[in-house]
Parts: sequence; structure tokens; C-alpha cells
Amino acid sequence: MKRIEVPGMGVVEFPDGMSDDQIAEAIKRNLQTGPTTGAFDAGLIAAGRTTDKMLQGVRQIYNRLTGDQGTLDAMAADEAEKDRLFAPLKKERPIATAIGAAAPMLAFPAGGATGAGFVARSALSGAMPGLMSYGTDEERLRGGAVGAAGGAAGGALGLGLARALKPAGQVAGISDDAMAAADRLGVKLTAGQRSQNPAMVNFENYLAKSPGSSGAMQARQQATQSAMNRAAAGAIGQTGDDLSEGLFSAAKKAIGSEFERLQSITAPNVGDDFLNALAKIDADNVARGSFRSKSIDSLVDKGIDLAAQGKLSGKAYKEIRTVLTNDSTSAFNSGDATLGQALKTVRKALDDAAEASLAPAEKKAWATTREQWAAYKAITKSNVAEAGNVSAARLAAELRRGGDGFRTGAKTGPLADIGRLGEAVKGAQNPNSGQLMQQMLYGNPITGLPMMAGNKAAQWAYTKPLIESYLSKGLFDIGPEGRLLLGRIGGPTGAPLANNYLGVE
Repeated sequence: MKRIEVPGMGVVEFPDGMSDDQIAEAIKRNLQTGPTTGAFDAGLIAAGRTTDKMLQGVRQIYNRLTGDQGTLDAMAADEAEKDRLFAPLKKERPIATAIGAAAPMLAFPAGGATGAGFVARSALSGAMPGLMSYGTDEERLRGGAVGAAGGAAGGALGLGLARALKPAGQVAGISDDAMAAADRLGVKLTAGQRSQNPAMVNFENYLAKSPGSSGAMQARQQATQSAMNRAAAGAIGQTGDDLSEGLFSAAKKAIGSEFERLQSITAPNVGDDFLNALAKIDADNVARGSFRSKSIDSLVDKGIDLAAQGKLSGKAYKEIRTVLTNDSTSAFNSGDATLGQALKTVRKALDDAAEASLAPAEKKAWATTREQWAAYKAITKSNVAEAGNVSAARLAAELRRGGDGFRTGAKTGPLADIGRLGEAVKGAQNPNSGQLMQQMLYGNPITGLPMMAGNKAAQWAYTKPLIESYLSKGLFDIGPEGRLLLGRIGGPTGAPLANNYLGVE
């Protein structure tokens, strides 16, 4: 067989019987058919070559330490021949071989899915094959340096692509329940409020406090506040965007008047449900043994006597209810919470009996009035409403104190919706950060006017529906695993590409 080195093809063997013209024609024909190795096969060969160079690099270090010069000389010749044979394929398929060379690098850890730490560890991952591969110390260092640069660039590119697909990153954002609550309230949330991405939240805070953009951003904030105020007013049977003292006074008067009307026409039948409530109070009291309350015994006895009368008049119901309310308040004020709660239980059983005696339309009015009164008490406690505005965060705290219905999602209605937004949507952690420096810059017309124009342009673009949707939702969500994969592929691919195109073996 004749062995002839052909440019672009390496060493090719031809049968001894072929003439020079036949060989030349075969070479020409082969070159015209295009590349001799497919891209997939070239990638596999490159992966194998990279793995082999790292293994031989480990052997080289070992043989140096043991002083085995004979093996080192044989390895040098063998590696030189492998490089010579691989060179044509590398030239023929530069991209495929570079990508193939990246495959073994996936075994090196690249760290977390985001941040400068990931880029740094991608650089280390890219440097390791070069530092381990067979070659002189200078070649190892050069290959490691170029690999580190390529790994860092590739890792940053991968993370950049992941961030471009979903700018909000891995932040979970507010829940679907909170989004549904905002829709029911008519609140239009910003990209930062929906995504809860700290950078977006801080940028919106900057726009809301900076000349040029503050007017539009604050108008949007006021629209959100007005929507919540209207919902809170509606919960207590009123209308308006401002929770003023006059509105609360009107609500209390209207609710009280409706209760008076309904109580006057009710005729509660104090029957089995009322007796069951008394039995539960009595059993709990008996279970306290020597700590049994005589006041509760007396309450149970009075309740049984009341049940013996059967149906009450509306007037009697109102008077008894007033006594129970006053006694309950006195018991709580004197520190006897057990008696106070027992009195409240009897009053509720009496209220349920009164409601059950009403006609369907009046029963619905009764339920509505009780809901409005409960909402009135919630809004008027703990500075939930201040300066005409309802505080979503304070309302959420008040609803949490009212039981687990709010936490579990069982509690519904406009106040629950406002509270869910109060829990889900957080503002900037340092809302006044950098304000002093900004005031100095805006006070100078040379810097202030261009900055105000820039703020206005930024606000205009940022609040466009399409931009807000992209910022909060992204093009599509590839999830944490997808973002990690992009980074893990970017770093290992960047290093071989850098080595390939910068001519570093």
C-alpha cells in the first residue's frame, strides 16, 4: 500500500497497483464530494480526542514524578502523531470538533445557576481540561488560561440567554390566588409587583420618586389604592374612593338601622340548635372539675329556661341580645375570658335562631348585614384605614388574627382579596436609598434635564403592556433546571471554541 499525505485529508493509503494519474484522479474525486467525515462523527472523534489528551496528561505527570523518561519519549511521539492525524478533521469540521471537545467538560461542576459565582466556576471548569491535558507546562498554562476565558464567556452567555427568556429570573412571584384577587379588585399590578423581582421593584421605586417619571408612576399607585378603597367601602355597604370619617359614620348608621329593622320582625324559635350550644358549653364547664365556673352554670340554666319558652318576640330577642353583649364585654374586661366566650356562644346561637326565623329575602339581608358589620369592625381596628386609605398589609394582619380562614383560603370577599395582595406584594426594602444624591443631580440643570427626559422615556417604555408582560412572564419559562442547563452548556462549550479558534491545543 502507498501512504500519501493529502492536504486537508491527512495520510491516505492507496493500493500498490494504482498509477500516479489514478491516484490524482481519486484524490480529486474525493475532494469534490466534500468533507470526508460527518459532523456528528467529527464531534464524537473530538470528544474522544479531548478525553484521551486529559488521560495522557495525567499519565505524563505521573511519569515525570517517577522519572520514567523512556515512557515520556514514547508518549511524545505518540501524541504528536495523534495531533497530526486529528489536524485535518479539526480544519475540516471546526465547529463540530469544538462542540465535541466540550462533551467531556460537562463532568466538571460549574456551580449554581446564577450570579458571578457561576461565571467564576464556569471559568474554572473551562480551565481544568487545558491544565490537565498532555503537553508542556507552557502549553498547559496557555490552554488553561484560554479555556478559563472561554468558559467564563460561555457561562455568562448561557446565563444571559436564560435571563433574556425570563427577565424576572427564578423569583417565584405572587401566587395565582393573589393574581386572581387583583383581577377581582380591578388592580393593575406592575411587572415588579407581579414578579417580586427585587431589581424591578427597586427600579419602579426609583421611577416613582424621580422627576420626569414620578407623576405617571404615582398616578398608577393611586389608581391601585383607589381600587382597594372602593372594595373596602363596598364591603361595608358604601361607595367611594376615600375611606373618610363620614363614610364610616354612614356605614355604621346604615348597618345599625338594618339590624334594628330585621330584629324587629324576627321571631326566633329557641329549639334544638340552641340547646345543643348550651350542652356544649355545659360539658366544657363540667370538664374543668374543681375549676368549674358557677357563672357559666347560671348562664346555662337561664338558657334552658329561655328555650322552654319556645318562640321569642323580636323585642324580647333584641333585649336579651343586648344583655348578652354587655355581660360578655364585662367578663372580658374583668379577665374572665371563659365566661366571656360562653356568653358570645349563647348570643351566636340566639342570632342563628333569629336568622332562621326570617323569610328567604330577609334572611339574605340578615347575612349581608352581618358580613358588613364584621367588615366594619375589621377595617376600623389597628389603623387598618388611615388618612382615607386602607392598608393592605395591616388588613392582612387583622384578618390573620381573626382565625385561619384567611390563611387557608376559606375566607372570601373583597377584604380577603385586599389582604391577599397585602401579603403577596412587597415594596422596595430601601425606598429612600440614593435620594440625596439624586436631588443634587436633578438640582443641576446640566445633569437634571437629561435625566428627567431619560426617566420619562424609561417610564413610558417600562409601563407598556407588552413590555410589562415580557418582564414579569418572559418569553417562556424554562424553569430552574433549564436555566442551569443553559449555563452548564454555555461554559463547557465556550472553552473549546476559544481554544479552537485561538489555535491553542
